[in-house]
Amino acid sequence: MSAKLLSSLTVAALLLAPLSSQAQLPRDPVERARIISQIMETQSRQLTLFDRQGQTVGVVGPRDLYNQPVFSPDAKRMAVIKPDLDKETNDLWIIDVATAKGVQITSSKSREGANSPAWSPDGSQVAYVALRDGYFGLYRKASSGQGTEELLFKNSAPMTLTDWSQDGGHLTYFSTDLSGGGLYALPLGRLRARGELVEVRAHELSFTSDEADRLLNDHFSLDLTRADVDGLVERTEGWPAGVYLAV
Repeated sequence: MSAKLLSSLTVAALLLAPLSSQAQLPRDPVERARIISQIMETQSRQLTLFDRQGQTVGVVGPRDLYNQPVFSPDAKRMAVIKPDLDKETNDLWIIDVATAKGVQITSSKSREGANSPAWSPDGSQVAYVALRDGYFGLYRKASSGQGTEELLFKNSAPMTLTDWSQDGGHLTYFSTDLSGGGLYALPLGRLRARGELVEVRAHELSFTSDEADRLLNDHFSLDLTRADVDGLVERTEGWPAGVYLAV
């Protein structure tokens, strides 16, 4: 295979891959710089603000490889994940909406990164998942960028942080392993060893045939036979969204 063809395939693979996948870049400095330039040109995004009618009301900062933007509770700042292609990292930044000034919250090593940020109710802290030394962890840090990050929970399986409760007492996250997926609630400042990690497994979130029957026939006034309901639950594995969309 020629070097030119290999280079073209490398560019195509990197452009098609999600930004979070951290596809391996070539080591040759010239080729590396060229591919990074192409990725920036084709995949950079503009943080754009819209009103409830879908009309553009403003933009924030220059184009960049932004991911997972989340407004602060007062909507004056935004948490985003920004890849550094040359360092091969994904890090969390806080961007001021009015000035576009950014503060880097995490500093990851090569092939590591942060994802799925969530704000504390008062906006003083931000939580996130980060890959550190081969393990996934739930961390929190002051949203000003001051101080050090605090490890709240360590896990060998990937995690996605979904929310910080309004009372400030829990972080909820989703995680999957070989046994399946589950939604978890982590009491802040406590450990799983104390028995205070509330765990909701996938089968506990799915409908039984009886529950699906009540939803479809009683609530939605459909006229499905029990065989129809059983078949629907089997096809969708009882997931509520699947049951709803299937009808």
